[in-house]
Amino acid sequence: MSESNEKIQGYELNEEEWDLVDIFKNPDDLSKAEWQKKYPIKTREDWDILQKELDSEWSELWSKPPGRELLKSNINIVLPEIKSQRKLIDLGISRVGLLIKEDYLIAKDLSQMSFDNLLNIHHNLTAQGVLDIFVKLSKHKIIKDQLVVELKKALETLALNWTGKYVPYKDQTNKF
Repeated sequence: MSESNEKIQGYELNEEEWDLVDIFKNPDDLSKAEWQKKYPIKTREDWDILQKELDSEWSELWSKPPGRELLKSNINIVLPEIKSQRKLIDLGISRVGLLIKEDYLIAKDLSQMSFDNLLNIHHNLTAQGVLDIFVKLSKHKIIKDQLVVELKKALETLALNWTGKYVPYKDQTNKF
């Protein structure tokens, strides 16, 4: 689709303005020309009103401490109570550093955590990473193999949704 087939009627966004619109007001991932045809901005005053709204959203985004939005899944699997004091770093868990960064140091720290809670420990921890935690806990006889089987089956129909809940990262400045 050529962007210049039809002339945009009204105010045309410059690249800097379009960047803001694209981030906050373009959920359909339209091109600039497509977006301006679908949501025409007739005058500079119309743009000024929209820009105030965008500036407010941008300001809100940057006023939050660094963090992540939580995910909710359709998986209702929870780890059992774990009494093991084994260090997670000794279990061979891939990306164990993500757990350690968030102060999960020993197997007992994961006791009775749901799949969703495990998934939300760190923004770089994926469903596959949670499965790896289950596999390694099972391999070291900390949890039953059946739990791994149940999780693998549940992951076949995994559905994830954003919750809208925002959680700041733990402060790492005082770790050393």
